[in-house]
Amino acid sequence: MTVKKLCNSIYLGDRYCENVKIYESKIIFQINLISRIKEDAKEWNYYDEKDLENGCLVFDNVISFRINNGSTINDEIEVHYISNEDGIYSFIVEGAEYLNDVNIYKWVKFEIKCRDFYLLHNDTIIRE
Repeated sequence: MTVKKLCNSIYLGDRYCENVKIYESKIIFQINLISRIKEDAKEWNYYDEKDLENGCLVFDNVISFRINNGSTINDEIEVHYISNEDGIYSFIVEGAEYLNDVNIYKWVKFEIKCRDFYLLHNDTIIRE
């Protein structure tokens, strides 16, 4: 499965980001539940056979990233495949950052360029 097809198979509606980890060359978003859109389907339609509880979106071999309007995502989340230029994938990951102590809710956008993208569940890499 191509990176674009994998990204487009992910359903994150009514889900939230539990944790964001930024390493030197890897960014990991841990999601409470990642659902997948059934192959050849256009919508999620409550398909749950490939659900990944506490799964991760992994952007590996990160070349660059930029965070706009915040520092993290800790609520709803979306991932958008943008392009592949010479093996460098561009993504936008956006979602909510909720600061409970001051009751602030804002929309945060990560712009990520990387050489690899996959899902991770229970230490298993998923590419299809």
